[in-house]
Amino acid sequence: MTRDEILAKQMKIAEEFFGTENDPDQMPINSESTKKLDTLCDCWLSSEFDEYGEPISWAIVMPTQKALAINFLNKKITERQLLELTMPSDIYDAIYFASVITVPEHRGKGLALKVVLKALEKMSVTKDVMYFTWPTTKEGESLLTKTQLFLGKEVKIRSQ
Repeated sequence: MTRDEILAKQMKIAEEFFGTENDPDQMPINSESTKKLDTLCDCWLSSEFDEYGEPISWAIVMPTQKALAINFLNKKITERQLLELTMPSDIYDAIYFASVITVPEHRGKGLALKVVLKALEKMSVTKDVMYFTWPTTKEGESLLTKTQLFLGKEVKIRSQ
């Protein structure tokens, strides 16, 4: 399966789950957003596949600037604006855990944490990098706790 085929499959599942098409404030899940993410870094998407090559778990981890992260956390900008305003850089001082999806039949196997950590391994970040997220599910909150424990660092949260 090509990268474009994998992305198309992942975008379809993610759109069904998050419904960003009908929410102007959320980061869109489409080819334009993936092109923008590609300009930021080539490791924004981390995936795990089953034995048939089908994507079963993936994370979108977006590098950005700390000033934008603070504005997002304080609800001065939307998730969509966070993506639009983020500028490419060689090194980043903020990382946004945008989305993590594991298909239902593969949950509870540690795949969500695995794909998040795999994405982080390849990101060029400052020593004082700020991690942040906007969890929308109980599973997301559970993953947040595990991620903080593993990183040994706080992940700041945007409230609903």
